[in-house]
Amino acid sequence: MFKYPSDIVEIIKDLWQKNKIISEFIDELPEDKILKNLLEIAYHSSFMTEESRRVRFSLIYCPKDSEKIKSNYETIVFTKSRDFSLTEIFRLAPATDPTSVLIGVESEKNDELKIWGLIDIGSSWTHFIKGDGGSSFLPPSFFTILSSEPGNLTISCAGVTVLDLRQGKYFKPVSGIFNYGIIADFFKHSKEMLCKEIITKIKSNDFEKDNSMIDDFKKNIQIFFERLVFDIKEKFQGGTIIVVPKDFTNDDIRLKERVLIKYPCHYDKVWKILVNKNFLNYKLFELVFTEEIEEKEAYSELFHEYMFLNDKLKKIEQELSDAIKFLSSLSEVDGAVIITENLKLLGFGCEIIVKTNIPDLIKIANDCDGNLGSYISIDSYGTRHRAAFRFCYSYENSLAFVVSKDGSLRAVKRNQNDIILWQDIGLFSDIQLK
Repeated sequence: MFKYPSDIVEIIKDLWQKNKIISEFIDELPEDKILKNLLEIAYHSSFMTEESRRVRFSLIYCPKDSEKIKSNYETIVFTKSRDFSLTEIFRLAPATDPTSVLIGVESEKNDELKIWGLIDIGSSWTHFIKGDGGSSFLPPSFFTILSSEPGNLTISCAGVTVLDLRQGKYFKPVSGIFNYGIIADFFKHSKEMLCKEIITKIKSNDFEKDNSMIDDFKKNIQIFFERLVFDIKEKFQGGTIIVVPKDFTNDDIRLKERVLIKYPCHYDKVWKILVNKNFLNYKLFELVFTEEIEEKEAYSELFHEYMFLNDKLKKIEQELSDAIKFLSSLSEVDGAVIITENLKLLGFGCEIIVKTNIPDLIKIANDCDGNLGSYISIDSYGTRHRAAFRFCYSYENSLAFVVSKDGSLRAVKRNQNDIILWQDIGLFSDIQLK
């Protein structure tokens, strides 16, 4: 049965209360009548087109005189409020990038909704979650609706996704899959390998006792994959990433039995970049906490060394961003991209050729371990997903990320005799909101 905006009001209210991150920022949702109106207008506006131009927009329900808005963001307040309607959203949408400019909506007398202006939150948040920036303001902590595809809505607050409505179904993001559960276990070995290599380069026995820094080193693997699939998601072209064990090569019989690689290659730049990036981070950390130096010459040398290392770090961070953009662009070629757990590219444009008997039902996971969930027919999914199902079921020690053209992101992993599917992955769940 299809779900429509009026059907998800109670679901949003329930999830809003359960989300501990959001509850620290905002206590109340709009009243049911207003909430329903916001959702329905946004939903129907998403279907509007002109000469094949797609409407993309973000709406935020907040008062124009809010101190939280005025003190942190640039606003354009209309001298006269406009009606909150399909027509007005359609007119304003081309002037807004939904990732950086929000259409401000508030209720006036008799709960009549009006568009009061635009909020420019800048691009720093998008760059930050992609790893392209060191810091950022959070998006406003009010009820927000993003529409990037016809009939698809994403409900969020302060950058935290609460619920997605896509193709008549609603999805609750499953966060933390890189930190806990089946997928985290899959990356455990590669995280330890990366950490060991960084510590070896640092050459400090005492450093091994610093658990917090070691945890930060290990997170580099998950952040890389999060940034990679996020880049693919933002293209709205779809794509598949298949991750295999580190000892695989593109002429490995285990791979050849399952995949026809149209463009086999060898590209292992990313691992080296991550090692060097973390080494430079540590050297900067070491300099900052150097004991107080009284001699001016020594202080000057220290300052110049810091600037030199900081410049090298910026360059290597740019290399990492460029590498991720390059790898994500390969997903636009028809077929899957195959990467090892230690981040070596084996090929792209890959066709899954393995023929294997797989279950008729897929388990939809509602938690990181895949214990909670329900079963759904495999026929509910298209060829891209079913190819990923076949590969992962034929080789259990593998993982697939599948991005649909509507921007939905899913992960696939075999666990015993089940094919586990995480319908909606919450990315960047380690970001600390302040």
